[in-house]
Amino acid sequence: MSVEYRKRSDSMRKIIFLLMGMVFCGMLSACEGKPNQRTPSPQETTITEEATETTAPPETTAPIQTTTTITMESETETLATEAITLAVEQSSLENSNPYEMPPEPDSVRAVAFSEYQSPLTWRQTLSGDALTLYDEIYDGFMNYQTMIPAKVDPDEVNIDRIADYVLEDHPEIFWYEYNHQWYPLNFTVGFSNPETKRDNMLRMELQNRIPFEQLDVAREELKNKVAQILSYIPENASADEKVLFVHDYLVKYCVAADNAEIYYNAYDCLIGRNCMCNGYTKAFTLLMNQLNIPAGQVLGDIGEYHTWNYVVLDGNYYWLDITLDDNGIYEGLPPNFVNHNYYCVTDAQLFKNHTLDYGNSLFVPQCIDNDRNYFRTHNAFVETYHFDEVNQMMQENTVEGCTQLQFSSPEQLQLAINDLFSQNSILETEFIKGKNAYWRYAHDDMLTLIIDAYNK
Repeated sequence: MSVEYRKRSDSMRKIIFLLMGMVFCGMLSACEGKPNQRTPSPQETTITEEATETTAPPETTAPIQTTTTITMESETETLATEAITLAVEQSSLENSNPYEMPPEPDSVRAVAFSEYQSPLTWRQTLSGDALTLYDEIYDGFMNYQTMIPAKVDPDEVNIDRIADYVLEDHPEIFWYEYNHQWYPLNFTVGFSNPETKRDNMLRMELQNRIPFEQLDVAREELKNKVAQILSYIPENASADEKVLFVHDYLVKYCVAADNAEIYYNAYDCLIGRNCMCNGYTKAFTLLMNQLNIPAGQVLGDIGEYHTWNYVVLDGNYYWLDITLDDNGIYEGLPPNFVNHNYYCVTDAQLFKNHTLDYGNSLFVPQCIDNDRNYFRTHNAFVETYHFDEVNQMMQENTVEGCTQLQFSSPEQLQLAINDLFSQNSILETEFIKGKNAYWRYAHDDMLTLIIDAYNK
């Protein structure tokens, strides 16, 4: 309501609006809390070996770079960034409610970040008209075009799929709505010149949450954030350490949103810190590209449409579902505690409650190795339950009074729960001494148990 309008209002109208405002504020107070997070419902989904065996994506070449440079700090960028942040907050106010986040880590190295790297995995599969179209679509995307000529025969070149290739190779492109479509410019009946089949247009709608005139600044803002995150990772870190750091960073510093229409890109994840599953997967792939670690995403279902990642370590594929590891799903746990239910898991583990969409996933790997699974690399995997061994594991894996273990079978998980809690023997462990304890989150599909200890 404007000042001029308020001046014209009579006293009765003021009182009415005041009462309405009080009611509205009361409704907001009643609705406070964390975003409504969905925990995955167990599904008895199975995947056959034949369905999961696919050829690997093409070998990648050295990452490319362009000459665009960025300045890590500038007054102009700061002012523009504040304007962007305000616009994002205003458009997503009713959907976001970030929980407590830990402070950002300290930088361990300086990062000279000039431009995004990409292995161009899917571009390398193309030739002829398809390759030309890929480059034209990419150039159009980088220049914010909404109508891009597609001078190809759609019977020979899948225009939609080429657009998907561009977006898969370049997860840093966040300024478009998710859907795209193409349509012919010429319609003919009967015999027609084959060349008319090459007159097509690809249409993409720009997102409307960031003003068009601020998109350049938003792109620089994302680059700066990527450079900042990279500065937290030691240059001599192993590939395993890099993947774990990125997973844990995204879990700690982003909140899973509950709105199907927005929050689906790397910008929303890293800058807005509120996103849907596609925001997590895009941000993860973007950071993996900068670290020269092969990664990608697939589409599927967990009771609702969903995306998640795969990553390649030492030539083996592993699944990650960062969205379902998000701390917001597990209320009340310390900000620095990170859930690892879906970190580097296998087909056998993941497909208990995930179903793949083979038709819309560009590539589906086969993930059969578990040697990079978090619990196996951190002495937190329980093959056969023994109190003394679990007691030691809990002491080695505590973060702010929380620990998480994985078990080899439902029977072993239940045996641990019965012994540690029904018999109260956990009160005797060093991990829990002098405190109350309870098991809060047992994940039947992933066979994990989060134990939370708190002072009396």
